Amino acid sequence: MAVEAEKPESRKRPAAEADPEPRPCGSGTTDGAKRRRYVLASADDYEKLDVVGHDAFDVVFKARDRRTGMMVALKRLHGEDEGGYGAPDFDAVRVEAACQTACRGHPSIVEIKDVVGNGKTGEIFLVMEFVGDGHSLREKCYRSYSADLTRVMMRQLIDAAKKMHSSCVLHNDIKPENVIVSVDDALKICDFGVAMLMKPTGKPYSRYLAIHLAGAVTLGFH
Repeated sequence: MAVEAEKPESRKRPAAEADPEPRPCGSGTTDGAKRRRYVLASADDYEKLDVVGHDAFDVVFKARDRRTGMMVALKRLHGEDEGGYGAPDFDAVRVEAACQTACRGHPSIVEIKDVVGNGKTGEIFLVMEFVGDGHSLREKCYRSYSADLTRVMMRQLIDAAKKMHSSCVLHNDIKPENVIVSVDDALKICDFGVAMLMKPTGKPYSRYLAIHLAGAVTLGFH
């Protein structure tokens, strides 16, 4: 994403990777610091093929990059219009993209590639690698796993969590629905929608997470 415009808008550009700039642990911006302004690539560069996942907030499509032919996952972020359409909270988009970008390069974390927008509707999408058939660990739980394979899977998840924490990222929502299983049973954690960048010790967070008995996560703001 380039720093150019007052408000996010869409434009054409060659296939590229997003580069939001997460702040390292212990750092912060001064009060009144000037915000970075972004121009997003166009969502028209991607052809939506199928819906492969959704929850109460977002929808994930299997899509094809029209420029390269590569298959990707395209996550439409929950908008502020009725029905979840339209432009989402751009600050929330920046945090989610920054958290996922900070964890790039780990084999057990879904890779973010870009952030794109629809200039007509205001919708914003995260472009990510497409993993296997796109099924979650929850969907794969219909079959039992051997003790050895279970240990391998747990090591992958623990190693991914270590990567996040060393990158100053709190995922806050690791559950079977947010773990994608590849064709060779490798796991990849996805959905950084309620993730946070760590703050210095003693500094309060601006949002809270309420964990309900059913395991759902409700996001709220002070």
